[in-house]
Amino acid sequence: MPEDNSSFGYPSVSTSFVFSKLLNVNAITFGKLRLNYAEVGNGAPFDRLRDTYVINNDIGTSIPNVSNNANLKPERTNSYEAGIEMRFANNRLGFDVSYYKSNSIDQIVTVPISAATGYTGKLLNAGEIENKGIEVSLNAMPVKNDNFSWGLNVNWTQNKNEVISLPDGIETLQLGSFQGGVTINAVVGEPYGVIYGRDFVYLNGEKVVDPESGRYLRTPTSNNVLGNTNPDWLMGISNTLTYKDLAFSFLIDIQEGGSIFSFDQYY
Repeated sequence: MPEDNSSFGYPSVSTSFVFSKLLNVNAITFGKLRLNYAEVGNGAPFDRLRDTYVINNDIGTSIPNVSNNANLKPERTNSYEAGIEMRFANNRLGFDVSYYKSNSIDQIVTVPISAATGYTGKLLNAGEIENKGIEVSLNAMPVKNDNFSWGLNVNWTQNKNEVISLPDGIETLQLGSFQGGVTINAVVGEPYGVIYGRDFVYLNGEKVVDPESGRYLRTPTSNNVLGNTNPDWLMGISNTLTYKDLAFSFLIDIQEGGSIFSFDQYY
């Protein structure tokens, strides 16, 4: 970070209330409410303040594509989280539910600029991305005796993100490009990582066929939303089987939704 702006704080505070101590219910082993706030700071990568030359195999130098920025500020993420945790029957069964919301501001991003400047991109502090969602965990011990036990943990999460703002004058920031005019983008009002490209032409929900070529008609522009790289939800199911001193564990990992671009399907 710049020498006169090279230190920054990121405070956090948390509180909790163990309400099970006030209850005289044998089935409830533990119960807690919690509320947290945290702020996290993040500096720029190395060598992002001054413009320097690129040395090409010790035979010459050139200007890099991206212009650095001597006035960079740290990125910041402000997060809120609230949750409830409960355990029952001497910890044989329990759950944990959390709701969170985080906003990342002053993100360090590369924005396109006119090539007449000698560069094609400029490093700036700009943009805000919001993430919010819910996470649910279930813990259980369905079987437990002197020689054998089965521990089960199920975790389910759903995250929704949205690009709140980008640098002034920019509504779409390209994150990556591929063959066929397909791009990954950050678009104001859309999830981070929306896929743009040429789409098929539809009529009443059906693809339209070109009567001359026999192929599906495609849109002339490549700014059509084809998908979203973010999954609808994630789930993990962890099992641990223990027999005397021998333990065996395995994890089932599940993802629902989330678009990808396939070269095979493209060709």
